[in-house]
Amino acid sequence: MTTLAEIIQRLESRFPLQWQEQWDNSGLLYGDRGQAVSRVVVAVDVTEAVVDDAVQWGASLILAHHPLVFQPLRRLSPNEPTHRALIKAIQHDVAIYCAHTNVDTAPEGLNTYIGRKMGLRDMRVLAPHRAMTKVTTYLPADDVAARRLEEAVFSAGGGAVPGLGYDQVRFRSRGLGSFREKGADVREDLTEYRIDFTVDAAVEKAVVDAIRSVHPYAEPVIDRRPIETADSGRGLGIIGRLPRPMPMKELLTFIQSFFEAPALQWTPPAREPIHTIAFVGGSGASFLPHAVGKADAFITADVKYHQFFDALGRLALISLNHYDSEKQVMDLFLDFIQTAFPNIAARKTHANTNPVSYFHG
Repeated sequence: MTTLAEIIQRLESRFPLQWQEQWDNSGLLYGDRGQAVSRVVVAVDVTEAVVDDAVQWGASLILAHHPLVFQPLRRLSPNEPTHRALIKAIQHDVAIYCAHTNVDTAPEGLNTYIGRKMGLRDMRVLAPHRAMTKVTTYLPADDVAARRLEEAVFSAGGGAVPGLGYDQVRFRSRGLGSFREKGADVREDLTEYRIDFTVDAAVEKAVVDAIRSVHPYAEPVIDRRPIETADSGRGLGIIGRLPRPMPMKELLTFIQSFFEAPALQWTPPAREPIHTIAFVGGSGASFLPHAVGKADAFITADVKYHQFFDALGRLALISLNHYDSEKQVMDLFLDFIQTAFPNIAARKTHANTNPVSYFHG
């Protein structure tokens, strides 16, 4: 028997919730972590039709990309489509778990997954996440205690800068600590180590817990300060070389076929053929400046009219429908479930959640 908690633990080890944007609402939206899961439906969105599909198939979990609920609910009304979907999931005890921007920014997340399927070479993050934390602590200048603490931090995921290919990053220095106990006349001096670790936000709590668990002091000093690195190994979007250069028309044909898109909007390239492309799934036009000067074409979704002007004469800008740009997340989720839990049956929802239709005349 596989429980929902086990699935969540594996999901969040690959896509930590700490990686989501502040406005996002990824995670378990409804469900009992102790419940058994034998069938999973994966989807881009959670709609009433998706819940119906899960109920009819006997699935006890919907794993979706876009959160069903973004803002706190003050009331539930069957007159609201979002509320109806949630009410029906509760009635039929179908758990809902959503993994959104934490999947978008993960090193092995959606953008990388799509880039690999497109056959891109020499892929790298388009807009690297640079914000990390420097965690500092002090302890007696004892090499055995220091090594024990360092190993605990490294085991918790601290001291890693994946984008630069580094791990076990720390700086240890020796200094003189001073203190005076309350009521004492004499100040005491103690030779101490100061140890600094580079830590990603996703493992910051685990690192602090690890320090407290092995630190020789009852109340250790732990200082946390934001820093910037060259590349933390995660971020938004990817950039890479096509398997071979393509004329613009051929690239458009390839992109439309690859994403199964009924229509594309685009601007001409600054030069042809196209060698390098950048991609951001979803509404990524704001990342255009990251692609200019690095890519011959930038592919994303939901580009606004005036944003196309920003690309003219600089690079080709190709706009997809939002759903089409991210629907391969269902394949990513299926691969994850089938690899991590081969005993669980999983399939894509039979409900098409794309709210946009096209008229071809």
